[in-house]
Amino acid sequence: LGNGNKIIGQYPNSGVTLYEGDKIYLLTNNYDNIMIDFKDMSYKDANSILNLMNVEYQLEGYGYVYEQNINVGAKIDKEIILKLKGKY
Repeated sequence: LGNGNKIIGQYPNSGVTLYEGDKIYLLTNNYDNIMIDFKDMSYKDANSILNLMNVEYQLEGYGYVYEQNINVGAKIDKEIILKLKGKY
């Protein structure tokens, strides 16, 4: 997240076991408030990454993200609202 030259935060935290295909999010010292794709992300992961991003947000429902109010790649200029539901 961002295009800085120093990593100042990450998710998941160090020491967590990762599996093939898992994603790692790195927050740089020049975070540019650009929206990422939360689609299909779990409640826990979305909540943790939003906290890492230090933005205002609402998570509506539980399960996995199926809708977000800000397009991927757009500047975050308002509260992020993510809608979640069960996967099946």
